[in-house]
This record gives sequence, C-alpha cells and structure tokens, in this order.
Amino acid sequence: MFKPGRILLAAALLLPLAAHAAAAQSTGTPPHTEGQGRPGDRRFNELLKGITLSAPQQTKIDSIRAAYRGRMPAMTPGVMPDSATRAQARGLMRQANSEIRTVLTEDQRKIWDQNLETMRANRPKEGGSN
Repeated sequence: MFKPGRILLAAALLLPLAAHAAAAQSTGTPPHTEGQGRPGDRRFNELLKGITLSAPQQTKIDSIRAAYRGRMPAMTPGVMPDSATRAQARGLMRQANSEIRTVLTEDQRKIWDQNLETMRANRPKEGGSN
C-alpha cells in the first residue's frame, strides 16, 4: 500500500527530471538523464555546463559513468565518509573524468577544463578552514 508521503516524495523527485527534459528538448541540448538524482550528478552537470554533446558522445559518457558508478565505495547519505573512502572516490572520479575527457572534442575539452578549474577554485577546503 502506498503512503501519501511517499507519493509526494516521488512526485517532488520526478518533477525536476520532467522540467529538465522539457528544457533540453526546447533548446536542442540532449538531456542528461542518466543517473539523475544520484550522488555526483550535480557536479557532473556543472562540468558539462556550456557543452552540447552529440548522441554518440552522450552514449559513451553514460557508459563510462555507469562503469565507474558501480566501482564507487558505498556511502551513507548524511554520514561523512572516512578519509580512505573519500580518497578512493576521488581517485575513481579523476579516472572517470579522464576517460570522459577523451570523448570530447578539442573545443569541448577547453570548456570542460575551465569548468573543472572553476569547481576546484570554489570547492570548500577540508577541515573547514580556508
């Protein structure tokens, strides 16, 4: 039996997906729906900001992300992972980013690199000190 709270939660989670797909269709940009709502999706979408992928590129990148997603260490939402788990996840993200970068054109790589640099500059320092 469905609980009203779960239905509302499901609707709240699906609404942004529908809006994103509709916006992508109206702009001609392929929607990045693979793995929406999973850890790292917001970060990944920031890396793709200003980049329009072709369908073959999107397919290759989705495949790379799926392969690395399966290798990521398990993490509990709301619980800070230990330093070894964070290091393992960072290493896998770097490897995935490196593979994804090879799928991009030279012009797309420039934008990707710029987006990555911006993200690194805006990342909070560990330990809470700047």
